[in-house]
Amino acid sequence: LMSCVPTLRSEICYNKDLPRALEALNSINMPDATLSVCVTAYKLSQIDPTSVRKLAAVVESKVKLVEEEEDTAPMNQAGEEDAKTCMVSTLVSIISRGPVLCTQLCLSALCNLSVHAVFGQQLIQYALKPTVNTMMTTIVAPSIKLDCLNLLHNVVTTNKDARAALIDAEAVPALVTLLKTMNDDSVVL
Repeated sequence: LMSCVPTLRSEICYNKDLPRALEALNSINMPDATLSVCVTAYKLSQIDPTSVRKLAAVVESKVKLVEEEEDTAPMNQAGEEDAKTCMVSTLVSIISRGPVLCTQLCLSALCNLSVHAVFGQQLIQYALKPTVNTMMTTIVAPSIKLDCLNLLHNVVTTNKDARAALIDAEAVPALVTLLKTMNDDSVVL
């Protein structure tokens, strides 16, 4: 609910525990909790570029902190989870499980985040393969497939490392499947 208030959205981005909180809410695995995570992430993905950088920095600083711990001591289980927990990984886990409304919100949030280069590595690491798999699914609505296409386009144009990752994720066959299944000009962006 707080993510719907523009001034609070920007403040939420400063909270270093936000990715872990979203993941904890997602782990409840109930429809209302999942929808709350999706709506919050979608609203947060629409904030101004400065706040988006802060949101990405919060996640990156947690990962860097875990990497520094790894250099000095064996990483504990909590440290490993902190490194894996980010808003992108949480959204990707929801995409694979659904429901459709949550899948669409998650893909839209990821699409919004993909415009910002600071999320490039997270998107490459966590989101490319599930996005390609969603594009190849025959039962997904065309609007969701177009969100997938926009996400892939944004990641490739903001991060040159994504090209090889897209080939590894089998994006070319997914694009061919998308073109075959779309029977009108809606694919043209």
